[in-house]
Amino acid sequence: MMKSLGHEVIVYSGEDNDAPCDEHVSCITKQEQFDMMGIKDPADILKYPFAEHTYDMDAPWWPFWNGRLIQAMEPRAQQKDFLCLIGGGVLFEPLIAVMRNRMIAAEYAIGYGGVSPNSWHAYGSSNWQHVVYGMQPPEGWRGRAYDRWIPHYFDPADFEFRTEKDDYFLYLGKLKHDKGPNVGARACKLTGNKFIAAGQGPTPIEYGEVRNRHIGAKERRELFAGARGCFVPSLYVEPFGMVAVEALMSGTPIITTTWGGLGEINIDGVTGYQCNTMQDFVNAVLDIDKIDPQACRDRGMRYAMDNVRHEYQRWFDDLYGLWGEGWGAVEIKREGALV
Repeated sequence: MMKSLGHEVIVYSGEDNDAPCDEHVSCITKQEQFDMMGIKDPADILKYPFAEHTYDMDAPWWPFWNGRLIQAMEPRAQQKDFLCLIGGGVLFEPLIAVMRNRMIAAEYAIGYGGVSPNSWHAYGSSNWQHVVYGMQPPEGWRGRAYDRWIPHYFDPADFEFRTEKDDYFLYLGKLKHDKGPNVGARACKLTGNKFIAAGQGPTPIEYGEVRNRHIGAKERRELFAGARGCFVPSLYVEPFGMVAVEALMSGTPIITTTWGGLGEINIDGVTGYQCNTMQDFVNAVLDIDKIDPQACRDRGMRYAMDNVRHEYQRWFDDLYGLWGEGWGAVEIKREGALV
């Protein structure tokens, strides 16, 4: 994304990478991933030991990963570079400590707690930003001027926009109780509608067709495009809600709870329905055909990569100013402004 705006981008990751970049630096082999984490393919992410200890600072992969990153970055990092981190900045404290005098640490797409106090933060939603502020209050409860909320971003080419829908409702995601798949199952059972639950997880689904397996890109695309409505009924404060945007980009109305990012994404009565009780969910199913697929698509495009990249550029421009005068620096660019 930032490569498209003219930045030099170095990606430090595992052996596989399809992100546009100037250099890809592999810092862990597939065999090492399997030996430490038990991961051979994407389906293994939900399996032990990685799933239960992903953000455990004592897990063996974090010291290993920090060490490899430091080793790879030392000869490459330039003064005033950005160190872009994702997945729990507090886990990267050894790396941040080594690089902090020549790089600005910027955590992006934050949908977790455990942010580093030594980095700047871009949260996926405004609601989640303030949840984290409540969990990790800034000093004196003051706002952090260089934190932002910038939504997650999507490539519209990954989705098929379709106005003519098939006759089913969809839940696509982890089959876990707190994600609410059985909320959708129950609402469809009560109204006599077809329901498909697709994804991986331990929670038995009460009704409908269940595809308990990894769902590949092609199948996801088809499921989203064909659904009359998509349930995203998280029972907790959802940091963002990526499935909601993926459905909208497909022209599919969303049926959500109101918490966290979902309350920001879903415009009640326009892109779907926000629900609190089972009666709300039943009503949403019955009224779903009142929602215009084009309105859904239009809302989804707000999260297109071509739009969101400029919000990141503004953030990086502000952060870069920290090498100079910082917050108080002012440049008058408009005629007639009072100085």
